[in-house]
Amino acid sequence: MARNDSQDNVNQNRRRLLQAMGAAGAAGLAGCSGLGGNGNGNGDGSGLPDDLQQQLSDGFEEAGFETPWEGEIITNENPERVQWAQVIQEELNATEFFDIELNQFEWTTYVGRVLAEDSAEDEALVCLGWSAGWDPDAYIRNLFHSDQHTPACCNVNHFSDEEIDTLIDEGTSTTDIDERADIYQDAQESIVESSPVAFIRYGEEIDAFRSAAVEGWQTYPINGGKYYSVYAPWAGVHAEVMGDNAGDENELIATFSADVANTDPTEQNDTTSTMSTNLVYEGVMGVDYNGEPQMMLAEDLEQVSETEYVFTLREGVQFHPSQEFDFDGRELTAEDVKFSWERYLGTTREADVGDWLGVPDTPEGESADSFEGTLTVEGDYTLRVELPEVYAPFQFTVGDALIVPREAGEDGPLDLSTEPIGTGPYRLDQYDPDELWRLTAFDDHWYDGSGDVPADQPIETATFRIITESSAREAALRGGDVDLAQPPQGSVSALQEESDFSVTSRIAGGFDMFIYPMNADTPFQSQDVRLAANRLINRPGIVSAVYDGIGTPAYSPISPLAGSFTSEEFNQRMGDEYSRYYGAE
Repeated sequence: MARNDSQDNVNQNRRRLLQAMGAAGAAGLAGCSGLGGNGNGNGDGSGLPDDLQQQLSDGFEEAGFETPWEGEIITNENPERVQWAQVIQEELNATEFFDIELNQFEWTTYVGRVLAEDSAEDEALVCLGWSAGWDPDAYIRNLFHSDQHTPACCNVNHFSDEEIDTLIDEGTSTTDIDERADIYQDAQESIVESSPVAFIRYGEEIDAFRSAAVEGWQTYPINGGKYYSVYAPWAGVHAEVMGDNAGDENELIATFSADVANTDPTEQNDTTSTMSTNLVYEGVMGVDYNGEPQMMLAEDLEQVSETEYVFTLREGVQFHPSQEFDFDGRELTAEDVKFSWERYLGTTREADVGDWLGVPDTPEGESADSFEGTLTVEGDYTLRVELPEVYAPFQFTVGDALIVPREAGEDGPLDLSTEPIGTGPYRLDQYDPDELWRLTAFDDHWYDGSGDVPADQPIETATFRIITESSAREAALRGGDVDLAQPPQGSVSALQEESDFSVTSRIAGGFDMFIYPMNADTPFQSQDVRLAANRLINRPGIVSAVYDGIGTPAYSPISPLAGSFTSEEFNQRMGDEYSRYYGAE
């Protein structure tokens, strides 16, 4: 594949980055390039320790490849992601084994390639971030269970391991938290040992805003829920704008770092699309800022048995009217919830329901006609859910399946990929691709002010400017053109020291990862090559130089946010045993 038009900038940025790595990474980089080594070299000029050199040689021989292997790293235009991709590219290419180029793509093009049905045959190394949640299953099932390979979900390289599948399934069918913790530690270690991906960093969710413009802002640790803080009465959270805001009265102006790829919840596979509609659509439940499940469209949940639940919905919940189609809105009923959940079957987001309702096995190339569990409408506001088996994370994940009107069916008038229609506190007002996404308050939202949040949305308009460059987002924030933005990692400490700005942060529910093309015709078919490549990744150096020390080196899949299922000691042990950077020896 030819390099894209930005390759000269990539090379220039790489040189600057390597200079900036300084003490955190220079020793290892110099060692790789034969400019000094780390004291463990084998004397042949590679700078690699003998065992690492041998592991790579054995792996290449096993996979049937001569050196150097000419390959490709692909990433979207996220600047930090590009930078750590450059670091890894430099490390790999400094050995005698690799000759790899780096290519950047616009987000929607990139997602289309990464999540393509034939992604297992793509020979590119993929740089990607994963946003998960509060339950450990969210970190590993969609990426590593064999049922979740693309296009069903996000197992990009079609990784398959029966033992790991069994552990993942056991983790969701076990309710005792100590037993679940043991199961997920076993699953994590098996994944790390097999190394279908290299975990790079647990990040932090960070928001910076102008102190005189925004009040009451809280940072949600899951990236897809970034803008819940605008107005989330179910979580007891809301924000307000003050007189110095960038927009009109009661208007918040914030930013997206990429364009909105899809507004249909069953087809959303990128974070920006999810965050663009998380004030438009709602689920029956949500998880608040403290990790506690809360009622949203449901007002009550009765657990009848280990596998049976009964939801009682709020009465009087209204759908938004449509500006594009013949739909004036109406009251939500249990039929809409049943329709919405069944609608996920056979889509790219099938797992949002299939994980707990079950998807039966079907012949290759065919789709299931129904889920294994049953959904029974017992009245306008009552829905009984019978699961095929115990599903421990149910209350944490049932709200991921968002509720839409049944008029969005195949024979209905609504097209959610053109116009999102939900029950949320905001409705879509304007969308200019690559430029602007604007929401306005929905006057008929169901919340009546019975809690600590006001009944009417204090922010009437939420406008999001689409600004792909982090430096441009920071400039817009400093210039008063926007009220709130996600700043470049290297600017966080400076913003924290300036009284004009406030910065809020939380450890993130997710990680950055480097995906190996282990099922394509590449040297990464060999486990030895994958494990050796892990040791060529300077995670502490990347955290220091690329992210200005923000975040934590990641060696295992479950973020510290899900602290009951992992620990700092476990993460470090996974690094020491499987992914220790050779330059740190």
